[in-house]
Amino acid sequence: MEKLHMDFMSASRVKGKCKKNMLSGITAGSSMFIQQAVNALQFWAGGQLLRTYPDSFTFEGFLISMFALLFALFGLGAAVAGFAGIAKAKVSAIRVLKLLNTESKIDSLGEPPSSYNARPRGKRKEIKDRGAEDVAENV
Repeated sequence: MEKLHMDFMSASRVKGKCKKNMLSGITAGSSMFIQQAVNALQFWAGGQLLRTYPDSFTFEGFLISMFALLFALFGLGAAVAGFAGIAKAKVSAIRVLKLLNTESKIDSLGEPPSSYNARPRGKRKEIKDRGAEDVAENV
């Protein structure tokens, strides 16, 4: 049975995945451990302040400061998450700015070309001013 297990583990695809998954698990676990250790340190320090200076600090004030710190760290985490793609964002911004500075081949404010076959702009107003019989004839 042990030989079968060793043969299975020595297969390169399983062995590589096992190492990768172990590393991912250790990384995720250590991240959670650090988060909880920081929380424990915060509560310990808050308890020490409440015990040492009972007239200066209240439990309600401690909870308010803990929640404020928690929400501030959530915001900081969201802001830092955007730094991962900052190089791509710079390249994208440069592309957009180049596009905005490019002179268009189409002059949108100039006169339309002679081949442009559109109704004159004032035609709709003229149609509204006339009676329904004239509109039916022109349409």
